[in-house]
Amino acid sequence: MKKKTGISLIVLVITIIVMIILAASVVITLSNTGVINKANEAVNKTNIKEVQNHAILIWSDEYIAGKRDEQLKEDVLSKLEDYNDIYDIEVNNGGVTVKPKDPEKGNWKLVKSPNSTGTKVTALKVTNGTLTLDVGTTVNYMTQGVGPEDAKYMNGWKVLGVDDKGRLLIMSNECITGRYLNFSGTAADFENSLTTIQNIVDTYKEDTYALSIRSVKVEDIDALVNYDKVNYEKGTIYEYGLKVSFEWDGTGYPKYSYGAITGNLSLANADHSTTGFLYYDATANKVILAPYTSTAGTKIATIENNIYTYVGADYMEQSIPAYSMIFDSSTYFLANKFTSAGIEVPYYGLFAMNGARVDNGVTFCSFGYSNNYMSYNGNYVRAVVTLKNNVVLTESETTPGTYDVTITE
Repeated sequence: MKKKTGISLIVLVITIIVMIILAASVVITLSNTGVINKANEAVNKTNIKEVQNHAILIWSDEYIAGKRDEQLKEDVLSKLEDYNDIYDIEVNNGGVTVKPKDPEKGNWKLVKSPNSTGTKVTALKVTNGTLTLDVGTTVNYMTQGVGPEDAKYMNGWKVLGVDDKGRLLIMSNECITGRYLNFSGTAADFENSLTTIQNIVDTYKEDTYALSIRSVKVEDIDALVNYDKVNYEKGTIYEYGLKVSFEWDGTGYPKYSYGAITGNLSLANADHSTTGFLYYDATANKVILAPYTSTAGTKIATIENNIYTYVGADYMEQSIPAYSMIFDSSTYFLANKFTSAGIEVPYYGLFAMNGARVDNGVTFCSFGYSNNYMSYNGNYVRAVVTLKNNVVLTESETTPGTYDVTITE
């Protein structure tokens, strides 16, 4: 009897080992046998834990099969397409994550050719998988002539791009106000300048189709080109992101220092002793006057450069619709403030589109107000509308090549 029991135990152990091997084999070959596809039918789509576990099983199967990078992502998402209407599914070589869809998220994408590794953009399009449009395509967003009595807008709206949630952006084809902004020259005027611009564009919000409206920003333009601002003036005092410290030198002039480099600020016929030192604190949105002191080494402030500039034609082909929309228009403000340390005098103001160049309009310097750009050449405003996700674009029957907006049921 003991002998038979020993044999039975050996048989049982061997059976268990075989079952483990077979189970492993089943996992490895699930995609080939179709078991995963069958399991797909049993998963409760509204139970995120079940969907997550199911997604992990599919990812594991593809990963074991040697899939990596874009191929891994493509194959996993293809097998989880039944869940795309409820969940956002992120796939990479490290795994798969299932998240509830953001109700505000759209499905538009910006397609740039060449991509971000190239130098000059030769084509710009937006697509939602069904409809593909050039950036710069005309959208019949609102009835012409809407706006305040002295500034009816008559020049149409064009596709600008896509926001970070995948929603479609359109921009006024020209400046939306017949009045250029002429700031008064006070610190409060500069501090409130973005609100002033926003108040103008708010007039052109059409609640049926517009989720929100704002003024065009420098980031909107940066998204369409392949300009790398982090290398702006690299190695100089004007370098993007550089923090420069200032202190009084005891003789009426400030001193600056960054890294191992120091120097004195000076202008040919002036010093700061009678005016103090004006600077803009971006965190507090305040223009601050640091009174002069003859005590050398007294710290004034640390100023961080966020200024940069570039010519549009260097980074975008001039023949495409996006170029004429962005760079061939009149001078207009961008809703971004900048600060610059400067080797002679720190200054700050608003970014602006100056003809075919992303530029800057100086408002103040460390001596005081300097209105050489705030009303320069007529600085106008252009609006950017974020369209609601239920807006549908359909090519106009009366004006082919332009698109009408309607609301989907």
